[in-house]
Parts: sequence; C-alpha cells; structure tokens
Amino acid sequence: MQKPVWQKEKVQTYIHALGGHNAIYGYDISNEAGENLPGGDTQRITLAQMKEAAKNVREIDDTRPILMRMHYWDRFDGDFSDKNPFDSGIADIVMLNLYSNFTNDRQSALLPHMIKNSGQSLVNKIMGIDPNVRIWIALGAFRELPHFLAPTDDSLRRDIENTLLIEGVENIGFFGWGPERYPNEGIGWYLPRDGKSLIEVIKEFTLKM
Repeated sequence: MQKPVWQKEKVQTYIHALGGHNAIYGYDISNEAGENLPGGDTQRITLAQMKEAAKNVREIDDTRPILMRMHYWDRFDGDFSDKNPFDSGIADIVMLNLYSNFTNDRQSALLPHMIKNSGQSLVNKIMGIDPNVRIWIALGAFRELPHFLAPTDDSLRRDIENTLLIEGVENIGFFGWGPERYPNEGIGWYLPRDGKSLIEVIKEFTLKM
C-alpha cells in the first residue's frame, strides 16, 4: 500500500478557488490520522505531514480554523503515538469522535459508557498538549453493520447528557452518515431515513448547548 502523500499544490489550488465562499467554515486536514484510508491500518498520516498541511493551508487562508478529527484511543493506541499523532499548534479545533455504538458482536455496544468513563480524561490529554485548542465532541447517530449499531434514543440521550458534563468542550456534533446500503439502492452514500427519532432527541438539548 502507498503511504499517504500530502498534495500541497492541489490543496492550495482548492483553497484559492473555494476559500472565499461563505459556506466554508474551516479546513479539515486529518480524519483519525488516515485510519480509514486504504492501508490505514499500517500506513498513517504522520505528525510531520499534519504540521505541513496546517502550514500550507494557513499560507493561503489564515482567517478560517483548521480542524482535525481524532478517534477514541485506548491502551493499544497509546496517547499520542504514530497511530494517533497530535501536537500543539496544528489545529484550531479538535473534533473527538466518541462513538459509543461500536460493536464486536452485532448485538451490544462494546463501550456504552465510554463518554462518561473516558471523555473528560481524553479532553484533558488534548488540552494538556495544546491548552488553546477548541474541542468538539462528535457522537454517533448512525448505523453501519457489522461495526456500528443504530443507537437507541436513550443511548443518544445518555451520550449527550454525559458530554454536557465534560469541561472544555465547545460544541457537540452528530455523525449521521454512513456507507451502509439499503437493499433496493445502489452503491453510494446515504442520509439515513430511519433515524428521525434521533433528531427529536437532539432537539431536546438545543437550548442547553
């Protein structure tokens, strides 16, 4: 597998073309260090590449925030290892993906209380490296078998309530997309049509955020 390669010229061309548009809030330079790229289990985006990406983006547009997304990491990943690189000054916003609906057996969530048990610790570790970074928490509101169960209303409500207790979190996002196919549709991405009740749960908290 080819290692991830940062394509400076292409990215800067995109920023020149799109950066002035009002719909552009910021620039996402890394999703989970490239874990979901082909060969991402062994070839990750490096810390040096992230620093170079941030530098190149800011050369063209230093008015919008740079965002990077990090997954829940555990004792197998280490804190900020090659699998999960991070350093001060790279990103203005870190979106911490805490999907409690991950499953090993397709029947039950593996870490249903992950946010309560680990959320504050993870936020503290990030801010310990960069105390100026803004932190968003992304909660799972999707299904993608065999790895992710559709969250129940109660499980999503629990995750939101626990996230609101974490100090240092600026915003909550909800990941509601996924590449699971409906039986009568072709290959492609979809917006779930079976999670309307999850939207109602989210609305319960809009005035609290």
